Amino acid sequence: MPRRGLGPAAACAAAGAALALTLPSPGLGALAWAAPAVLLRSAARAGTWRAAAACGLAFGAAFFATALHWVFLTCRFAGMPLAASVLAWAALAAVLGAHWALFAAAGRACAAGLPEAARPWAWALLWGAFEHASARWTPRFGVDLLAYTQWRHPSLVQLGALAGPHALGLLVMLVNAAVAGVWERRSRAALGTLLAAAGAVVLAAGWGMSELAARPASRAAGPAVV
Repeated sequence: MPRRGLGPAAACAAAGAALALTLPSPGLGALAWAAPAVLLRSAARAGTWRAAAACGLAFGAAFFATALHWVFLTCRFAGMPLAASVLAWAALAAVLGAHWALFAAAGRACAAGLPEAARPWAWALLWGAFEHASARWTPRFGVDLLAYTQWRHPSLVQLGALAGPHALGLLVMLVNAAVAGVWERRSRAALGTLLAAAGAVVLAAGWGMSELAARPASRAAGPAVV
């Protein structure tokens, strides 16, 4: 992927739109384990923090524009002019997408000087911190909590009962960061981190299944409230 030009931003925008497809509906939750990896790789390869932030903004704006497409439809239904409807929809997506821009720029700065095996963990911890902070200190719709992407998988959602919704988001981002690392360089360290991340997912799912199995049938039907 080139460092300059529209390539990285376009790829990140496509990945952001793909991440929005994990929400209901269509609920393609598997995309959450790979779509953010496009952003992480692009941000890590960016020449400056501004370029990394641009990739993050493209990703976030595309995600929110897709997830909140109903804003445009609502504006049109309310009788707003087409240009005003598009402007309101795009402005909202851009403002909310700034969260991803900050994450990409900060992640590039934090992970750049770390050993290869530690970088995915840095990305994941940073995302957990960003999710926690944005959920409490900024006005948001909250649809970009990565835990929501796994709504079809109650066994994974149970992790929220143990450590809150941000724990599952951190795990999803860890897998994406590990995928980005293997995508960038197929080293033993990168592969080892990916295997460790996959093992963590398996453990989380196994624990969640045991929790669901231990509950009465009436309670095991749905995921835990997080």
